[in-house]
Amino acid sequence: MNQKEKNNLLWIGTIVNTHGIKGELRILSDNNDLEIKFQEKNKILYFDENNKIKELIINSMRFHKKFVLLTFNEYNNINDVEFLKGKKIYSIKEELDNEEFYLNDTIGKEVFDQNNNFVGVVHSIMNQGPYDSLIIKLDDGRTTNIPIVDEFEVNFDKKKNKVNIKIESEMLGK
Repeated sequence: MNQKEKNNLLWIGTIVNTHGIKGELRILSDNNDLEIKFQEKNKILYFDENNKIKELIINSMRFHKKFVLLTFNEYNNINDVEFLKGKKIYSIKEELDNEEFYLNDTIGKEVFDQNNNFVGVVHSIMNQGPYDSLIIKLDDGRTTNIPIVDEFEVNFDKKKNKVNIKIESEMLGK
């Protein structure tokens, strides 16, 4: 799989353990579209030990505590699925409208405030429960957490390949 194909994958969770003896797996995911991503007959992808992309077809899905429990076609017992523990699972990114973007696409992008002043670079995304946050590495080496809520007006400019936020300099410790 080349880099362009890998960039077209969207991480949707990690297989953290088995559940029971009938081949069910515990998935930890902070994806907002769990019911859509994990529907029966949907394909999910993972990388095998040779870094080759492999496909699984979802047979069933249910929720248990903070986990999604999945079974896959052709895997009926715990021994069949042990090898999947610890694997990250992916789906293929869907085409989005011009105004829409995947949060992961902002990682590594420069961030500018409402006056077009450089703020820093998006280091990572953190799920805060009711909202996500951008973790931004500031130019002085510190990091700051910017919630993706209306107050901060977080926008990703796809054409200019940068993130724009509305933020007061006091919040950045300047």
